[in-house]
Amino acid sequence: MNKKRRTGSEKNQNAIISLNVASTIILQGLTFFTTPIFSGILGAENYGITSLCYTWAIIAATIFGLKTESTLSVARIELLENQYIRYQSSVLSLSVLFLAIFMTGTAVFSNYLAELLSLPVILIYLIAIQAYGIFCTNFINAKFVCEFKAGKNLFVSVGFSLFNIILSYILIQITPSDINYLGRVLGQAIAYLLFALGVCTVVFKKGKLFVNKEYWKYCLPLALPMVFHSLSNILLSHSDKVMLQMITSKADVGIYSLACSFSAVLSTIWNALNNSWVAFYYEFTKEKLYREIKKKAQNYIELFTVLAIGFVLLETEVFHIYANHVYWTGANLIPILAVGYYLVFMYSFPVNFEFYYKRSKTIAAGTIGAAVCNILLNYFMIKQWGMSGAAWATMIAHGLQFGFHHIISRYVIKKDYLFDLGMFAPYFIIFFAVAILCSYDAISWKLRWGTGILLGVFEIGRMIKRRSIF
Repeated sequence: MNKKRRTGSEKNQNAIISLNVASTIILQGLTFFTTPIFSGILGAENYGITSLCYTWAIIAATIFGLKTESTLSVARIELLENQYIRYQSSVLSLSVLFLAIFMTGTAVFSNYLAELLSLPVILIYLIAIQAYGIFCTNFINAKFVCEFKAGKNLFVSVGFSLFNIILSYILIQITPSDINYLGRVLGQAIAYLLFALGVCTVVFKKGKLFVNKEYWKYCLPLALPMVFHSLSNILLSHSDKVMLQMITSKADVGIYSLACSFSAVLSTIWNALNNSWVAFYYEFTKEKLYREIKKKAQNYIELFTVLAIGFVLLETEVFHIYANHVYWTGANLIPILAVGYYLVFMYSFPVNFEFYYKRSKTIAAGTIGAAVCNILLNYFMIKQWGMSGAAWATMIAHGLQFGFHHIISRYVIKKDYLFDLGMFAPYFIIFFAVAILCSYDAISWKLRWGTGILLGVFEIGRMIKRRSIF
């Protein structure tokens, strides 16, 4: 990074981060507010079918898309600009090739898959189309983030989401009520297909390269372990719900699932910040700007900790407004689930470092290990403590995940890993203590809300003073 490029990045950093955060918040906000609408129109059973279709589409996109988009951040650092554009085109064509094979296989074995998944045959075809679109959506988002094109990312993502929602709503209204799930799934499939075709047209037209063995050899060793990493994350996220259903009841699954969905607000915030953080972190690491990295990392940790504390302080009353009273027992689970998300935030530091040095196999190993530990912990802890046991098991699994990656980064890879435990420990201890107190309703609502407001004012003042989000 030359001086001109570096100065430009610093000058636009706050704008880029703000746009990335705004994009994520708007997208999640659309999902947050439209979910009750679609679930109400579709009914519980048909809504469940649409959710199941989307879950299978995500899994298919992860496997057959090969996670090639995960390599864009590293490739951008190592390749010249003209090479990087051609690299995008080449690895996108690789993923599209495998997705085409998947879609062909889906068509050939559609009847068997329909029977296996207990879904109508037409939904099997629509799942395949969605998988193609989900991958292309992830690819273009990764491209925009790596290139610091936050404005385009915001415009494209919000535009696509609105089109998806409006089209689905129209199709649901004109579909018979007993099969109105078809309107939702068809709306998503059409929106994703059109968007995917647009993404491929733009990337291929600019890169003008389809097959390049050298780029594929560079990409696959990095990307394939990330397939297992992503699948393990899916398992880590959903095994507790499956085991709750097996050990307790469907009612507990419903309460726990809604608590997880509400807690995911913290994950959304982290994703928005991390997308911006990674792009700058890789740039600064390449130029060995270690002092700036540590300074910004300290600000980042402080900011996320304040946001996390504010979330658990205010969650009870907000959750009571958001959820029907039959779900209110899940409010006490949210602080523990939030600790799990905080540990994910912590583990992202060593994982980002590992991926910079192309240790994607290690990343996958850590996630697979955490998923296995979570299943074992769930088995014993759900039997003993029910929903609370599931929340604690997930939190502990994420803690083990952080510990594994911290040890690998600090004591195995070493090099220029800058984040020691001392950077995290004070913040984590404070957050964990607050979360436990909130989980057991040990703080009055007046004190919680008063503290939350003061913390918000404090952190805003800090950002104004340093004139930077990080």
